[in-house]
Amino acid sequence: LAAWNANKGLPQIFEVGDYRSALRADQIAKEFGVNYILKGGGDEYKRVEEIRKTGSSFIIPLNFPKAYDITNPFDALNVSLGEMRHWELAPANAVMLHNAGVRFAFTTDGLKEKKEFSAALIKAIKCGLSKEAALSALTTVPASLLGCTDKLGALRSGMLANFFICTKDYFEKDNVVLENWVAGKRYVIKTSDS
Repeated sequence: LAAWNANKGLPQIFEVGDYRSALRADQIAKEFGVNYILKGGGDEYKRVEEIRKTGSSFIIPLNFPKAYDITNPFDALNVSLGEMRHWELAPANAVMLHNAGVRFAFTTDGLKEKKEFSAALIKAIKCGLSKEAALSALTTVPASLLGCTDKLGALRSGMLANFFICTKDYFEKDNVVLENWVAGKRYVIKTSDS
């Protein structure tokens, strides 16, 4: 109990599986006077106005559903309208949250392969999320959520130098990361030909 009380001032992340659980977590937060950071399920677009009213910040995944194989008409009968709608709208979740004024950061959690992250991020941008909002969700917002803006989230004197150098705009499909710097030290990126 002493450890719990000592850590109550730290940012608290409440993991929820879907938008319904996010709304329930908001009720718990109000009951206990806590402002949780909610790790969402990627379907917040279904009730974006109610999500906005919670005033919570979110950590959202970019693990979009794959297209359903419905080449066989009988298989098509097994895909519900809700599943098809989620397949179509999940990539637009971030832009809908951004347009509603909900602060969010991205997570790689839920991706089978972490290398899918860039492609999913580009897909969210193609659905209307601005590059500036995407960059904020990767840098300044996570630093702010964790209370580390004095050390992380930007490149300024006195901060940890976490950045990478790439061949093109990071949000372009054929971009290649050339160098990755972590805490001011060059991290060697292993490639198949090195």
